[in-house]
Amino acid sequence: MKRLKCKYCKKAFQPVRKQKLTCGQKECQRKRKKDYQREYMQRPEPREKRLLYYSEYIQRPKVKKHVQRYFQIYYQKKKKASQIVSSV
Repeated sequence: MKRLKCKYCKKAFQPVRKQKLTCGQKECQRKRKKDYQREYMQRPEPREKRLLYYSEYIQRPKVKKHVQRYFQIYYQKKKKASQIVSSV
């Protein structure tokens, strides 16, 4: 197999498999994973699945109760903070 240049660090390396595009350095692997995640999140299908799952998840009775309580506390804190700022 011929030597390739790593997409990220530009060093030459001997790939173990044909599909391999990066060398084995940790930094290059991290960059490759970040790129893949960024690309994956941009695809419409996984995004729709996540949104659908979340909308169904939030409708569960136990979860719904906790979410409502969380937002209740959140908005109370926000209201108090705005009152403190406006009084100063």
